[in-house]
Amino acid sequence: DAIDVSAFSFPNSSINFHHGLSYPIPEEIKKECLELSTKNNCTLQQLGSLDHKLGKLFASAINKFLQQHRIAANSIAAIGCHG
Repeated sequence: DAIDVSAFSFPNSSINFHHGLSYPIPEEIKKECLELSTKNNCTLQQLGSLDHKLGKLFASAINKFLQQHRIAANSIAAIGCHG
């Protein structure tokens, strides 16, 4: 499993792919995701903690991607995320 980050542009109703990279998800976070997804119940604290960790991980991957490809953050119109 990884965080996949890609850059596209949409000129004149077309789709242009520019760059794409995958960033690994640390084993500790993978384990925590699996544990919470297989539990019959979890606490709000556990869910909130994992959500916070994933948000920071996604943000870090996006920032690395922007730096690696010399893309200015203020040139980004939208960021999509699915899971």
